[in-house]
Amino acid sequence: MEASETDVLNVEVIKNSLLKKYKNLRVLLKIGHKGCHYITNEFEIKIPAAPELNSQILKDYQIVDTTGAGDGFTAAFFVKYKQLICKLHFGFP
Repeated sequence: MEASETDVLNVEVIKNSLLKKYKNLRVLLKIGHKGCHYITNEFEIKIPAAPELNSQILKDYQIVDTTGAGDGFTAAFFVKYKQLICKLHFGFP
């Protein structure tokens, strides 16, 4: 399925086209200030961005530069993901 230009940021279109091609894929789809989605064939979790959870953050902190923020988020996400998988499958952190 070919995605049109208007579908580029449509989470549903991205999810369906990826999971159709790769059945056991697990996807962390980052969508900037809107947060992210963790997607598998079995479920999807929408994780809102911090300001969406707590609007006070934008009042208390001046965001100067977001360079590397997505990379830092991805690293932290997968460290925690690995810890949870090890705990679930093997019983240790």
